[in-house]
Amino acid sequence: MGRKFAALGLCLTAGLFTVSGVVFADDKKDAKIEIHEIMEKVPGKKGLCVTCATAAKAGKWEDAQKASAEMKKYGEALGKNDPPKGSKDSWAKHTKVFGETMTAIDDAAQKKDSAGVEKAAAAFGKSCKACHDAHQKK
Repeated sequence: MGRKFAALGLCLTAGLFTVSGVVFADDKKDAKIEIHEIMEKVPGKKGLCVTCATAAKAGKWEDAQKASAEMKKYGEALGKNDPPKGSKDSWAKHTKVFGETMTAIDDAAQKKDSAGVEKAAAAFGKSCKACHDAHQKK
């Protein structure tokens, strides 16, 4: 009888750790992505936007779609942050454009539309300065 209780205790303990792991994993999934991480990942010569556009142009759709899906995630996350400087209304406007552009790139990549990826990536490149002028700390 002692072995049955020991086995039951072991199963309950293992179950508790499993449930705890799920709760902690969900907490990480819902964690806010900070502005600096987004800005390190998306723009720039080695950023996701260039990676996606280059892959799309070369017909490497799996690579383009992987990059665009990650960009879309960042597009959804940016506006959840507070602006480092400037008004919240301006921040909402600029981050909405950022999110819409990331979605447009992802939509085009998912459709394997190289011209659509290129067009949305170019629009993204033109939108950076206005947002940085209004909200980037100097």
